[in-house]
Amino acid sequence: MFDLKLTGTKPVSPISKEMSVEELMNFTEAEYNAKAEILNEADSLNKLCVGYENQQAIIQTRAEIPKDPLWVHYSLEAWNVNETVKKILDKLEEFFPKAFKYINSFTIIGVKSYRAQCEKWLVNISDQNKDQDKIDKIFSNTDAKTANVESVVLALDSAAAAYRKMSDHANNIKGFKSVGKSDADAKKLQELFIMPKEYQTFLDNKKKVDDATASDGNSTGVTYKDGSWDDPSKIKKLCEALDHVSSVLENIKRLQAICGEMVRDLRKEQKGEAADQNLIKQLNDQKIKFLKEFCDKILSKMMGSIGNLGSLASKNCRIFCNQYSRGDE
Repeated sequence: MFDLKLTGTKPVSPISKEMSVEELMNFTEAEYNAKAEILNEADSLNKLCVGYENQQAIIQTRAEIPKDPLWVHYSLEAWNVNETVKKILDKLEEFFPKAFKYINSFTIIGVKSYRAQCEKWLVNISDQNKDQDKIDKIFSNTDAKTANVESVVLALDSAAAAYRKMSDHANNIKGFKSVGKSDADAKKLQELFIMPKEYQTFLDNKKKVDDATASDGNSTGVTYKDGSWDDPSKIKKLCEALDHVSSVLENIKRLQAICGEMVRDLRKEQKGEAADQNLIKQLNDQKIKFLKEFCDKILSKMMGSIGNLGSLASKNCRIFCNQYSRGDE
């Protein structure tokens, strides 16, 4: 039995073997509860950031129109901005430990267990003494549709690449402390916060898997045979992709340190010449926006997607292993 609630303790020893059905059920239930908490935290952070953006819009509008007594109340938003920023930073400091604990306690452990199940199937179909007739029967007697192995591999590899790139991107943003007065500096500031192309590549590859496994009647999936789930070379690449993901995610302390330092920097009073203050404020606003998107897109949704991709691969391979061991049609 697992005790993997987010507020509890991590497993005593990492799970690197295939989970039993009971273990998998317990793990999935605990992961679902933990994921719900992470998503709720990300949603709360998003609402705080939206409120902050609204406050800024009100202040900007007030500054651009002639004085109007009706705006007196709304101009008080300026007094609330610092308090809103404090709440956002407080929420980030609450979110990061939970998110990184989730990755350690669920995403990495899950990926390793999914990999163990895929490895089990790889051993069966790589065996020189395998029962090829039994394998052919498994793959010829089903019309079930799924994503092909290559699509799952691409999605996993691109998730690892996007996570690694976003970690480096976060480090670059953390190190960007000030900006000058020129248009070129302002442009550099804007370009720095563009999401890396690796993230969009991940989304594109993930969509191919989602489309292939859609349950609304619009699936673009293929049969297990056409999807190469009986091809040892393709299943080997699948195992390697799962290894790739877990290896990248295990380097989590560096990213946790980067995020923590960025929040601490944002808490510090920014000093500089008056002419630079507006750009410094823009820099801090962009850092807050980046952290919000990073929490939502990478530490929440991408982790869920990695788990889903690994689970899909493991589920398919478990089906094949069970049928192969029983000889079911």
